Amino acid sequence: MVVVLAGATCLLFLGDLARPAEQQCSARLIVGFIGIYQQFVSPKLTRWVRCRYPETCSAYAKRMFETRGVIRGTVATYRRLKSCGGNLPAEPGTTVPALPNATAPHE
Repeated sequence: MVVVLAGATCLLFLGDLARPAEQQCSARLIVGFIGIYQQFVSPKLTRWVRCRYPETCSAYAKRMFETRGVIRGTVATYRRLKSCGGNLPAEPGTTVPALPNATAPHE
C-alpha cells in the first residue's frame, strides 16, 4: 500500500514538472513558502545581515520559481545563493558593489 502511494506521488510530481512553469503546482507551493519566509523571517534578520544585490535572494528565488519552474528555478537559486556569500554584516554606511547583471537570470 505504501509503495503504491509513493509511486503515485512520484508520477504526479513528475507530471507536474512536465507542465509549463506557470502551471506547476510544486512551483506555486515553493513560492508560497518563500512568501511566508519574506513576511515573517526575513524582517527579523535585517538586524544582522544585509543583501549584496539590489534584489534580495528570496525575491530572486521567487521570480525564478514563478518563471522557470521547479528544476531550473532551483538551479538558478542555488547559483545565486552560492555567489551571494550570505551573512554580510549589517554595518551602517558600508556597501558591497553589485556584480554586473546582478538581477539578470543565470543561464
